[in-house]
Amino acid sequence: MRIKIKEVEQMKENLSQKTYETYEQIYSQYKNSGMNKFKFAEEFKNKNLVSQFKNSLKYFENLNIEDEKEINEIYDKKKYRRGIPKQQFKVLSFWNSINNCRNIKHKLPFRLNILIGARIDELSNIRKEDITFLDDGRIRVFLRKCKGNKQRTITTIMQDKYVYNHLKELLKDKKDTDRVFYSKDYLYKIAKRHNFINHDIRKLCIQTIFYKCYEDKETTLQIVKAYLGHAKKGNTYKYYMSRDINAYGTKFDI
Repeated sequence: MRIKIKEVEQMKENLSQKTYETYEQIYSQYKNSGMNKFKFAEEFKNKNLVSQFKNSLKYFENLNIEDEKEINEIYDKKKYRRGIPKQQFKVLSFWNSINNCRNIKHKLPFRLNILIGARIDELSNIRKEDITFLDDGRIRVFLRKCKGNKQRTITTIMQDKYVYNHLKELLKDKKDTDRVFYSKDYLYKIAKRHNFINHDIRKLCIQTIFYKCYEDKETTLQIVKAYLGHAKKGNTYKYYMSRDINAYGTKFDI
């Protein structure tokens, strides 16, 4: 029985704490169940849970190819997890709400995120030393704690004078190692107060770039992938390129 050692080691290297805890929990349930791995996989209702279980086996047992093939057959028979219907994100409503907010520290993280498309935890971990203001009005941001324990640097394609000037002002009295924005949990609360989620902003950023970029489609997709920190094109199309946000005509230079 051959084991895909390279794949397992790569997964261990890129595993975030949250993902590790998910795999640890599901593997512990399996060990306490008294079932064999195939019976345990059969008990799951959807593909997502079977996939998590399979990855937990790879992590804790180095799942061999033959057993993985059998679990994949179980996976193929399951249905996809049914998503919770979500109301369409309305760009103008978001703009009106966030721009009427008087607290600059509530407004700036999400105005910046329209330009960089970061995950909310990536946004909360930005430090003063991670931000560079370019002479042409763009901003370069180093994202230090990304999904899978990776890092990436975003140089904004779009410009926003308001963000550029006010962010510069906000950073004046901070030390290089100081965090710029609030914690992830508090950013969640701010977004909820204004009736949006951060992923709406991430998607708005990406769709605006995709629709307005003058490069060919393949080059544009590579740019979008780099912004998102995605390894696969499929994830970019699946989660961010569906046309449920109207990004045309959005004003950034205010």
